[in-house]
Amino acid sequence: MFPTGVGQSDTRAVTLSDGRPNPHSSAGTNYATITGAEIVKLVLEPQEVPKTSARWFMLSTYVACDAREHAVQRERGSFWWLCVDIDQNNLALTDVSAVLDAVAPGAARLVYSTRSSTADARRWRAMLPLREALTGADYTDTALAFFAELAAASGGALLADPKLALTGQLTYLPNRGAFYEQEILRAPPLALPQNHPVIRRRDADRVVAEAARREAAEHRRRKAAERLALGTGDTPVDAFNAANKVSDLLERYGYARLGQTNSWRSPHQTSGTYATRDFGDHWVSLSGSDASHDIGAPSTSGARFGDGFDLFVAYEHAGDFEAAVMTYVDEHRVTSVFNDAKRQSAIWPGPDPRTRNDPPNGVPQTTSDEDDAVGLNEQAEGTDVGLRLPKPFLWVDPALIPPRPWLYGRHLLRQQVSITVAPGGIGKSSNSIVEALAMATGRRLLGEWVLGPLRVWLYNLEDPAEELQRRITAAMVHHQIAPDLAGGRLFVDSGRDRPLCTAFQMRLGTSINVPELDAMTAEMLARQIDVLIVDPFVSSHQVNENDNGAIDLVAKQYWVQLAHRCNCAVELVHHTRKLGGEDGTSEAGRGASALLGAARSGRVLNRMTAEDREKAGIGASDSSVYFSLVRDKANLAPSGKREWRRLVSVDLANGDSVGVVEKWDWPDDFAGISARDLHAVQQAIDASPDPLRYSDQASPWVGKVIADVLGIDVDGDRKRIRRMVEAWLKSGALVKRDVTDDGRRSRPCILVGEGAV
Repeated sequence: MFPTGVGQSDTRAVTLSDGRPNPHSSAGTNYATITGAEIVKLVLEPQEVPKTSARWFMLSTYVACDAREHAVQRERGSFWWLCVDIDQNNLALTDVSAVLDAVAPGAARLVYSTRSSTADARRWRAMLPLREALTGADYTDTALAFFAELAAASGGALLADPKLALTGQLTYLPNRGAFYEQEILRAPPLALPQNHPVIRRRDADRVVAEAARREAAEHRRRKAAERLALGTGDTPVDAFNAANKVSDLLERYGYARLGQTNSWRSPHQTSGTYATRDFGDHWVSLSGSDASHDIGAPSTSGARFGDGFDLFVAYEHAGDFEAAVMTYVDEHRVTSVFNDAKRQSAIWPGPDPRTRNDPPNGVPQTTSDEDDAVGLNEQAEGTDVGLRLPKPFLWVDPALIPPRPWLYGRHLLRQQVSITVAPGGIGKSSNSIVEALAMATGRRLLGEWVLGPLRVWLYNLEDPAEELQRRITAAMVHHQIAPDLAGGRLFVDSGRDRPLCTAFQMRLGTSINVPELDAMTAEMLARQIDVLIVDPFVSSHQVNENDNGAIDLVAKQYWVQLAHRCNCAVELVHHTRKLGGEDGTSEAGRGASALLGAARSGRVLNRMTAEDREKAGIGASDSSVYFSLVRDKANLAPSGKREWRRLVSVDLANGDSVGVVEKWDWPDDFAGISARDLHAVQQAIDASPDPLRYSDQASPWVGKVIADVLGIDVDGDRKRIRRMVEAWLKSGALVKRDVTDDGRRSRPCILVGEGAV
């Protein structure tokens, strides 16, 4: 049920906007309501009245007498619609529908032309019901992100009126004018999960804005500390900012405000978004247009930020900071308290705030030889004076250098990122589960060395929690791990319940999700996690996986940073690209190569080929999945040899059959065969009255003699016997020679090596 009324003046507020008491008898009572079904009916049978008498409704279910107040709706509202007003570019109904299909495919919608629409100037209102309500705090940002997605999907043709992003805005119901068309799409309401482009855009903009806001606040704090250290007091910049509100300056320089919110639209913007945020003593802009005009300072997240004086510099002095300061000084005489020696530092202590190379402690660089000498001495004593100097190498006794902190084999190392690459369906997730159990228990379940029991966090971003429960339980059953053996050291999360997004990619570039990084750091430190396994990597970010710059940023500024902060090892499980049946390497990972470049160890899993299955004597009835593991990128240790593992089926008491990885050893052709056995084989070959043929298709075949001596099945072990012959030929125990038979044809035969008998 949604609040509704008739005409702009219909209000139940106790006090009117001019401060007078509301004289209407309905003052202080709840608004009348309308249902979604009634709104649909009005689309089919619209009212036909002047706008002053037209019926409206609000998108929130909050219906109290103060429902038309934006601030109240932001605090208490529950919004069940996204609504769009389209007043520009004379779009056809089919155009509007196509854009909505692109941004919200398969979602229910109502579209109708507005009262002022004509055949030559068509205007539309589109409304999409939501499956889950948005809070008032989320509504405006979500609506603006929705509008931006519509503009992007239409190439800028569909521009939504941003006023409908306001929480207390009225939405007029269908009202027939000179021209009326409508469309009703009956379908499920629009769902907005975390990975929906609208939510991704909204959250990405929030992350960038928050990162820039914190950077701006830190910048101001640092400058204040500099002034205190220098004893200069307030500067002309401070005087300007004290005398001018940021909101007043934004208005003065042509920014358009969205209602009474803190969102503004820059005069440089060509889109309809409101990308500048006013935070009182400073502002942040997400607009690429502002960046191209060099407004304010660039943040590390790609946004721009500044204070009121930065606007003064940009719009009245063409970006000349010093000229702006001197103009303000001359006009307002704010420098009389400063002597000439302090004049420059009074303008702004330290470097120009628009640059990104401020000294870490804010102390300005000195220029005299004496000061330079002091700075060098302080640097030598460990005091940071903001200088970057070459650091001399100091010899340390090798016995005193700490060894590399390996945790699992020569693959996982503290403070480093490692990757495991594999094609789909081979068992990489099952392999990660058993490795996690091996580390948590301190047992060599797969043959790899492990540094005692470790605290391991397995973060699977694909499987639901119930499936993880099945797979881990099956692995524990198969490897005989008691329920309490892990000792509370194994932590498991599903991305279905707890999504992970390390970075976003937007028009301004790639941005690390700093709040997520901080939260992950806090959780891992609190639980003293030694190893984090993330499976798969592709589900942990929202950037173009083929963009080397973006992936490099994700790998180094998120995962390497996390490993360093938490003194842990990070294992990223990654898909290979399509290999066309060929074996892969760690370089075959899907997408950009920068991920492998950031890793200190890379492994690849490959399915056993049909040829290898035949060599290993694995019959067709064996349905297990066999795969090899090779560590082929090893920056900090020698590359590893090929290891073999297999995925076997384990039956649970609930009737499920679950795949579990175990170590598998390649069959040894010479198992149980001694040097004495070889000597007996050589004697039998040497004593044969006829030359023994090399080919197993010829007679007499040498393999028959070998089988008789060793007591093995000549037919069942034919391939093994052939491999044994090749091994003995390679070692020189046997030799292959061409022997002429009675028909004077040369045939390859097997003889005993010289001196062997």
